[in-house]
Amino acid sequence: MKDAATGSWGEEKSDSYVKSANVIVVERRRVLRIMLDLFDHHFTKKEGLRLLDLGCGDGSISKLIASEHPDNDFTLIDGSEAMLQKARANFSGARVSFKLQTFEEYINSPASDQAYDFIYSGIAIHHLDFLGKSQLYAKIYRELKFGGLFLNFDMVLPASEHSERLQFNLWISWMKEELAKNTEIDTPTFLRLQNVTRVEDIPWNNKLKPENKPSELCDQLQVLRKIGFRDVDCFFKYGVFALFGGTK
Repeated sequence: MKDAATGSWGEEKSDSYVKSANVIVVERRRVLRIMLDLFDHHFTKKEGLRLLDLGCGDGSISKLIASEHPDNDFTLIDGSEAMLQKARANFSGARVSFKLQTFEEYINSPASDQAYDFIYSGIAIHHLDFLGKSQLYAKIYRELKFGGLFLNFDMVLPASEHSERLQFNLWISWMKEELAKNTEIDTPTFLRLQNVTRVEDIPWNNKLKPENKPSELCDQLQVLRKIGFRDVDCFFKYGVFALFGGTK
């Protein structure tokens, strides 16, 4: 989760996210596993592929894929140098490259047509407005090979105020449960990292941040279909967090 427009994540903010990610992001571990399973089921040949991780953060998704399928080429892009440093420390190898680039820079750079077999992103694209997301998805489509796969795990906008309240309450319940059983981080430390005094404040605080611009899931699925993606679907959803994508 970073400011895609400015890449303004510094060391302290990136540290905060990495330490809190499995509490803040609902079912993060499970969804990363689902992404790997979808990769396994989609590709019959699982080596010699080119993979692009957009808004890579600390590189967790790519590292997980590489742990089971190392014989592929990974390109990790992020707009924050602090996050890229964490990704380099977390995941490195001869077949891994890193690029400092915001989503806007990626969108406006020349397209490498049919360059990648698998493009994916985790908790990052919601920093673009709907037009920006549409432009990004179109660029991703161009850069995917035919038969390639795109997956996006991200925050999405609830369809109504009532739905928002329900989904925020689900989110709060998740965080409280994780904090109760998490031995790696205590609640006061977690709240300090989030700059709030109560767990209940986190969803609303997140909503008010100007860099967060989630869009409705249905609208994003419709855009993917309009661009030309096939097999467009949502593969997982828990409150405001959804995993969705399609094939070219």
